[in-house]
Amino acid sequence: MMGTAVHVVLRAHFLVDTCQQSQLKEEMTLLDPEIQILMDQAEELQSLLRGETTLADATCSEILIKLDRA
Repeated sequence: MMGTAVHVVLRAHFLVDTCQQSQLKEEMTLLDPEIQILMDQAEELQSLLRGETTLADATCSEILIKLDRA
């Protein structure tokens, strides 16, 4: 396969993966609406990955404790 064909195949794979993840999240939230709240809160934890929050602060986070229980 040429470089362009590989690029097209990878892009298609990523699009399908994104759609499947979206559908899975939707089905999960229909079963338990609290999961959506937890996922929204988990996005706030991205600050840890960006280095804006210390690991000690993150481990004491109520959000992480709720996610662990779920």
